[in-house]
Amino acid sequence: MTAGGGILESNALAGIGVVVTRPGVAADRFTLLLEQLDATVLPFPALRIEPLFGLSVPISRYDWVIFISANAVRHGIPHLTRDGDFLAQRVAAVGAATAAALDRAGRPADLLPERDFSSEGLLRCQPLRQVAGQRVLIVRGRGGRETLARTLRGRGAAVDYFACYERRFVTPDPAPLARWLTTGAPCLVTLTSSQVAEAVSVLTI
Repeated sequence: MTAGGGILESNALAGIGVVVTRPGVAADRFTLLLEQLDATVLPFPALRIEPLFGLSVPISRYDWVIFISANAVRHGIPHLTRDGDFLAQRVAAVGAATAAALDRAGRPADLLPERDFSSEGLLRCQPLRQVAGQRVLIVRGRGGRETLARTLRGRGAAVDYFACYERRFVTPDPAPLARWLTTGAPCLVTLTSSQVAEAVSVLTI
């Protein structure tokens, strides 16, 4: 297994507790990777993903539909179809997990950053450098960064948002983490987004 261009031994995290604060399916994938490194995974989801209902978007008017996350695919696709067909002209994914979710939904991404799986990486892709006069729909959760939309508008595109889910703070069960902390063994806390960091910051163990 690799990390940051290096190779990690299969037992690289043996004896270390890793607190996984990610919610839902993303936590499942992350947990699997950690367990392959022999970590003791301590589930501590600080957010819950909730879909937003009663929405529909006529996406055939857009030149590009950009999905920000796998959750955006999962909760957005049902609102972006007509008679079962996904009619977007071109589809972009910010990262590999998002692209994989699009594959599973039957609409592979037309554009994906080669290395930098982020808004900045996507903006460096040539097709999105020349978008003057084009219409772009960004499918995401409620709230989030404005970098993508702001830059595309600066390049002359008309950009709309479609928020198809929202993140809610939750109070996770502290017992597994509290038990681990009493052992005195090393413990790592993973914070994978600003929202997760904010959620964790208001919790007490």
